[in-house]
Amino acid sequence: PSATIVFEELVQLGVKRLLRVGTCGGLQPDHALGDMIVALSAVPADSTATHLVGGEPHCPTASWELIHEAVHVAKSSEQKIRVGPIVSSDLFYNPDAGQYRRWSSRGILAVEMEASALFTLGALRGVLTGCLLTISDIVVEGEFVRISDEELRDAVDRMTRVALATATAGD
Repeated sequence: PSATIVFEELVQLGVKRLLRVGTCGGLQPDHALGDMIVALSAVPADSTATHLVGGEPHCPTASWELIHEAVHVAKSSEQKIRVGPIVSSDLFYNPDAGQYRRWSSRGILAVEMEASALFTLGALRGVLTGCLLTISDIVVEGEFVRISDEELRDAVDRMTRVALATATAGD
């Protein structure tokens, strides 16, 4: 919910593009720590996105312009990426270990906490939204594997370069 306050206030200040950049838990067995994900959509397993649309079913989706640009920038810099759906959850540590397996079996690439609210707010306020994530943890197969601090720093640096080029494209 606190991220949504920031998103709303940035929109009030006139921002036209909101690009979330952060870490996530990878849900697919072939993921590697440090892989970058460009989110197409975010399953709203959080309460914020659901409240924003009055509880009605919806599919929070990133803006094509930002997805396309992020993929183009990443590929031109030979950055390995994965593109697809993610899930936004209110729980950082989910007590239902089976939930991760269920999400994985549905093709969900990763779990994080803000994108569904961001994408929903973008649709409601008419701003472009996107989400780039670095896999910091593998959370499938019943165990958590964490990236080292040095590997995380390097992966986030690569992702940040893609994000900056994406955010400023066309300016």
